[in-house]
Amino acid sequence: MTLKEQIKTALAKRRFNFGHLAELSGVDRGSVSRILGGHRACTARVAKDLAAAARELTGRPYLSHHFINNVSLED
Repeated sequence: MTLKEQIKTALAKRRFNFGHLAELSGVDRGSVSRILGGHRACTARVAKDLAAAARELTGRPYLSHHFINNVSLED
């Protein structure tokens, strides 16, 4: 499962979506989509913000490196 699929599933279980992740992280929705789709690299700061938002919304232990390297928790 890709990081994008994993986060999408975890968010949906709690009735959230990428829009909520974008809003909480302060990263625009298009950038979130491109980062999770592997079409755009992210800075350490953006990765930190996305990881914090993902942890809060999903309750799963996401870290910055998951977003920098675009790897899911199982990898």
